[in-house]
Amino acid sequence: MKARRRGFSAHESTAPGSTEWYTPPDAYDALGLDFDLDPCSPGKHVVPWSPAHKHLTKVEDGLTSAWKGSAFVNPPYLIRTNLKWMVRFVEHGYGIALMSSRTDNAWFHYVADAAHATLFTKGRIKFITPGWKTKDVGGAGSIFFAMGERHVHALVRYHSIRGGWLKKGNQK
Repeated sequence: MKARRRGFSAHESTAPGSTEWYTPPDAYDALGLDFDLDPCSPGKHVVPWSPAHKHLTKVEDGLTSAWKGSAFVNPPYLIRTNLKWMVRFVEHGYGIALMSSRTDNAWFHYVADAAHATLFTKGRIKFITPGWKTKDVGGAGSIFFAMGERHVHALVRYHSIRGGWLKKGNQK
């Protein structure tokens, strides 16, 4: 087998297109939880299916605003801000984060070392982009991180319904 085939590459650009990938209703359904906060929301009017009670948009700047309760974190897919969002998630210590499974990035190792559970999804999540189009994440699958026992149970539930690879640990 050749090391490189036509159409395949070790590196895929994430620059073109939208950085906003809205979590679809079926992913929330598989988790089976409501959340107190979505600090990365485009707004409840854009994602009315979101089970978050409070939505922080770009205007409220969810990265620097106060977080209370259970957080669902699916930030814009921007390499320059991923680490900031994951540091904030780990510092908060209670919720679920959904990211692109870019295991070669510093943020991945930071949050994976701290998370109480990690779930690599089986197959690609069909995200919703602005304009209401469903789309696979280009270049990588998805990964959930859980902080707090309630959220670990949600990843176990997701795994039992949709499959994937689940690792529990680091619970304090």
